[in-house]
Amino acid sequence: NGGFIETSGKIISVYGKVDTSSKYGNKGKYLIDPSDIIIMKDAPSGALEENFQIPENQEVSYIDMDYLNTQLANNNIEISTVGTIGNRNGDITIFGGVGSIITGQGLSLNAAGNINIFNEEINLTGSLGLTANGSIVSNAKLSASEIRATSTNSFIDISNINNVSNVYAVSNNNINLSSIGSLNLAEVKGKNVFLKSETDINGKGVVAERVSISSADATSLTLNTPHLN
Repeated sequence: NGGFIETSGKIISVYGKVDTSSKYGNKGKYLIDPSDIIIMKDAPSGALEENFQIPENQEVSYIDMDYLNTQLANNNIEISTVGTIGNRNGDITIFGGVGSIITGQGLSLNAAGNINIFNEEINLTGSLGLTANGSIVSNAKLSASEIRATSTNSFIDISNINNVSNVYAVSNNNINLSSIGSLNLAEVKGKNVFLKSETDINGKGVVAERVSISSADATSLTLNTPHLN
């Protein structure tokens, strides 16, 4: 199988090609773990020419979305933030806007703070992992082999799930999952769970205090909850 490469630091600036692929086995992993990180279409003006940009007087690292797509072609990428440092919260933000698409292998985002995804589309052949101490919010059109979302201390709000075989979502707070195709639930555990699909909802199990379902054609769903709306 492929290897493992890590880039760590409070603020990082990384450029060049990384390749953890294997000729005969599975692709490896590339780990990036600064304090706060913003993934965006274009680097901030006035910054250096590297792919990770450091604006003056800001304790935050930037990664260019095109560079991320290049690395995702040959690597499973994990991006982690390492807790509150200075005036940063350990957030991970993807801000691409209209026409911005992230494609490639597997992507894992592990935030000491919040995860915010404001992008047009994320299309992965592997899995999308979203783990945060804070909230997880995404409005991007999401396609992946699976989505695993875990929020320790806040809520999960993921809309525009498109083509995902299995969705896992766990939180001590509310969970809102909305799909523009079939919503295929492998495991959902939360306080109040809201499920919405334009087609059908298929699930192995939902555990919650209250579940609200909105679907044009729900086919199979197993629930473990005292309150069902």
